[in-house]
Amino acid sequence: MITFFSNLNAFRFVIGVVLSTCFMALVNTSVADRPSPPIYYESYGSGMSEELRCLALNIYHEARGESISGQKAIASVIMNRVRSQKYPDSICEVVWQPKQFSWTTTHERHHVVTDPRAWKMALIIANITLAGYEYARVGEATHYHASSVDPYWAAYGQFVVRIGDHVFYELDA
Repeated sequence: MITFFSNLNAFRFVIGVVLSTCFMALVNTSVADRPSPPIYYESYGSGMSEELRCLALNIYHEARGESISGQKAIASVIMNRVRSQKYPDSICEVVWQPKQFSWTTTHERHHVVTDPRAWKMALIIANITLAGYEYARVGEATHYHASSVDPYWAAYGQFVVRIGDHVFYELDA
């Protein structure tokens, strides 16, 4: 995707305009203002690719209360893991790898989408990530945790950045 633009700044500008337009459409959508029934796991994104669905689900469940920057950072960590030799080769395998992401360890009945705006934003960020845009601030980070917890593995990682309520680390270096 970047090859279509003469420089990275032009690409970033276009992505910014697209994100802003999509975000404003979400904010001004009357459907999003009405309470809607939860969307259960089986119906998450029917008609979309499985990789897009898995990435959007992880963004939604791990970072729906975070800023757009925080959500993009979560998506970039997933892509860093996919590229790493230490993790599975697909987005869905990375997301569903046992004991990696807290939401995947809960019972399936908790895997519901209750916030339509957050789900739409997760889908937008997942689409942009799959199109080749990743968040440079996380570098090669393969791990993150909420700032409210202190996992044992953080002592073995290289701190990269804190974005919102998440702290990002490189552990593959």
